Amino acid sequence: MVGDALLHGSVYRDAYKNGKYDFSNQLEFIKPIIQNYDLAFYNQETILGGTVLGLSDYPTFNSPWEFGDNMLDIGFNVVNLATNHTM
Repeated sequence: MVGDALLHGSVYRDAYKNGKYDFSNQLEFIKPIIQNYDLAFYNQETILGGTVLGLSDYPTFNSPWEFGDNMLDIGFNVVNLATNHTM
């Protein structure tokens, strides 16, 4: 189990390269750890509504949907979306 994925603007701005969001470099060190488990859970603190909804930072967090794709790609298979930031 991994704690909160709370994406502030600096995190998703860092992931923006060549016209798209790619968080794989930010996640590369946890990928080999996560892939060792059959059940891999993380808590997604921010909405993953993407640019369609308009990315936003504190206090109305909305993050790129690509972050969720990258988390699935590295091996997470259970995600909690019910947090105080999804109200």
